[in-house]
Amino acid sequence: LKNLSSYKITGLSDHSTSLLTGALAVMAGARMIEKHFTFNDWGKDAHMSLNPDQLKEYINNIREAEKANRMEWNSTEKEMELLKEFWI
Repeated sequence: LKNLSSYKITGLSDHSTSLLTGALAVMAGARMIEKHFTFNDWGKDAHMSLNPDQLKEYINNIREAEKANRMEWNSTEKEMELLKEFWI
């Protein structure tokens, strides 16, 4: 993914219901993931949203992919400050 983008941080805007796409994206070089979730299956994005239990598994899959990939974070201090708002 990094080779396909001129941006410093690559990511995935995941509109699937798969619990693996985030982890696969991380293995391909994504460093930021956007995923819809819902508490009550309501709203215009509910069909592509995960419930809390699914989101937990989705995040666990990403964490396992990070470990397997042995990602090296070379972010600047400014990038890390901006990313702190999104850490789960």
